Amino acid sequence: MQPSGGSYSETILATDCLSHYVGQHLRGSFQGMPISRQYTPVSSTESRGFFDVLIKVYSNGKMSSYIRSWQVGDMVEWRGPFGRFSYQPNKFRRIGMLAAGTGIAPMLQVIQGILANEDDETFIHLVYSSQRYADILMKDTLDEMKAFWNFSVLYIVTKESEADKSNIKYGDKVYYGRINQELVSREMPKPSPDVQILICGTKSFDKDMINYLKISGYTPDMYFKF
Repeated sequence: MQPSGGSYSETILATDCLSHYVGQHLRGSFQGMPISRQYTPVSSTESRGFFDVLIKVYSNGKMSSYIRSWQVGDMVEWRGPFGRFSYQPNKFRRIGMLAAGTGIAPMLQVIQGILANEDDETFIHLVYSSQRYADILMKDTLDEMKAFWNFSVLYIVTKESEADKSNIKYGDKVYYGRINQELVSREMPKPSPDVQILICGTKSFDKDMINYLKISGYTPDMYFKF
């Protein structure tokens, strides 16, 4: 692919890769429609000839109405990569992640980048919020990642109670309720120059998480919002 105005929009050939960095995203639009949305690839940065994105279709979403009608052979324009986040192996001792819903996408890319590098010894702890246990996105992938020594995950379920835990997979750690300041302080690594907290969710989720981090003593250089 050749850069055009700081973005990439040409067809990906079988031998091409996106040439994006860990934590970067793309913007997708449907056949020239004025609506576009940003999506983070959840496939490896080394994938050639294809890339995967995680898309949640909403009943009343403007972009969702187009996505719902997609057929094999339809053209979708992708531009990018974009994003200010830049990850360097072993730059941080620990990375904490606060994600909700489709906010798992950029987290997956960072986790994959770290776990795929045998020389990267960064510890990662993900706190991932969903309305229901069955709503957890990319669950199979997260289950596979739990086999690595330096990754752990706590699932937050906001619209179910412990009475519903009969469907919980053995070994999963689940918290019932909403993420609050006490939980953030307990689950995230303590504020330190060698710690980084990553945040991605809805606007209200991001605002709450940043507020909790500030209360817990984190300075702006210690967290990043996708």
